[in-house]
Amino acid sequence: MAGKKISAQPLVSVVTDAIKMPTGESGDKTISVGQIRSARIASLSIDATATAAGDTVVGSVAISKLYRLLSIVTDQPLRIRLYTTAAARDADLVRPSTTEQAQGSSLMLEFVSDATLLSADFTPTIDGYAPTELVYYSVSNIGASVQDLGCTITYADVGA
Repeated sequence: MAGKKISAQPLVSVVTDAIKMPTGESGDKTISVGQIRSARIASLSIDATATAAGDTVVGSVAISKLYRLLSIVTDQPLRIRLYTTAAARDADLVRPSTTEQAQGSSLMLEFVSDATLLSADFTPTIDGYAPTELVYYSVSNIGASVQDLGCTITYADVGA
């Protein structure tokens, strides 16, 4: 092969300010390097004292406008659901965990723990938007007796 010039291509390309993230949906989401650098890890705690077996407690907790749920830790078997609005939460209260939620229900997370699974890391993570900087929850005691329920959800505050 005398006289033929071969040019080499670089194996590593330069990263710009936009990174494409596969989402499993049609198309990809683009996030900026600045968003990754500025993400702050935080947690929210939800506690319900002396909750009877089968009872559900509802409420809301503060969260950033843009967030990424990373993990959950529960201290007892429970069912926790997070919603974007109080109305969506209230409309879904009687749905059994064995029934899929309605499309467009604003359900961000549903996690059912038991004695062998009290925590989980979310892979993939769950991205959310809370325009009022609140997330609305329902926590149900799925145990057999009255107990204090608690869970901690770790999330990344990815800004507004």
